[in-house]
Amino acid sequence: MVLAKQQEILAEVGREARQLIADFKPGGSPQEVAAKQAELAKRVFEATVKNTRDVAELVQKSNSEAPKIILDRMRESFAEARAAIESKKA
Repeated sequence: MVLAKQQEILAEVGREARQLIADFKPGGSPQEVAAKQAELAKRVFEATVKNTRDVAELVQKSNSEAPKIILDRMRESFAEARAAIESKKA
């Protein structure tokens, strides 16, 4: 689940980066070029932070859900074993 999300994010980042680069057409004074470069860097940074946050939230959710799933399955297994033992006694 986490790996799939990371792959999805990587593909999205690639698309966004290609679009940002395609849209980036520096021109004008050195100040205007610097401002455009700063804006590009800001957008890349914001996308990276968002994607990192998404993955971190997914990992946290997976880590909190995994023990519950394991515990539920153990309870089911014990109940199945108990039922099998009781049916042999009868």
